[in-house]
Amino acid sequence: NLYEEVQERLREQSLLYRAASDAASTLEIQHLLEILSRALQQVLNAGGVTISDWDPANDNVTTLVALDSHTGNEDVGEVYRLAEYPATRSVLEQRAVLTIQRDDPQADAQERALLAELGYASLLALPMIAADRVVGMVEIYATLPRAFDQHEIQLAQTLANQAAIAIENARLFRRVTEGRDRLAAVLNSTREGVLMIDAEGR
Repeated sequence: NLYEEVQERLREQSLLYRAASDAASTLEIQHLLEILSRALQQVLNAGGVTISDWDPANDNVTTLVALDSHTGNEDVGEVYRLAEYPATRSVLEQRAVLTIQRDDPQADAQERALLAELGYASLLALPMIAADRVVGMVEIYATLPRAFDQHEIQLAQTLANQAAIAIENARLFRRVTEGRDRLAAVLNSTREGVLMIDAEGR
């Protein structure tokens, strides 16, 4: 009924606000990803959530964080080649939304086999986009057969893009910090005079 729908939307908005607020409070990438993956798990009532980094040059993805309702947190750092998963490749290269049901004979056999191996019945995969660039992928798993509706997909895409922006910001901050620390190390270790010149020769 209408009251229950309004209550559900309020719950979703509250979770989205909390996730955005928590994500803004840290620049530590792993912590950011755990916050956003838990938000995805709660908002979509999902069994598992995986966030992966995409390396187009080497045609592979690397798992950055994985929440699994069966086992808890999984090991991160697993790398798999996209050549083995053409449907997943379309998520990254064509920015497509991918939904797969384990019992759908029309679905990609490799993807269905992976779902069966993980113990899930349904998958929703989305690209993570920051500054009009795909940086990775979010995969949302359901334990029971399930069709994700358009509202759920839009919610998941919002959080996926938040994850992409957060990752890019955290990486930029880390590069700036590392550059500053290297410069400080050089300055602190030298006994010679140091002359610094800006781009305009001053």
